[in-house]
Amino acid sequence: MRIDLSGHTALVTVSTQGIRYAIAVGPARAGARVAVNVRAASFACTEDALV
Repeated sequence: MRIDLSGHTALVTVSTQGIRYAIAVGPARAGARVAVNVRAASFACTEDALV
């Protein structure tokens, strides 16, 4: 099943553990603009990583 999120914005809030990257990438691959809010300074996610 293919979900089209074009024109939508996803707000992804994640903690310092777990599958944070995959959670952010999923909506981006479906076409959504993604805003990521994290609790750890060690997590870096660039726009290129989400495309």
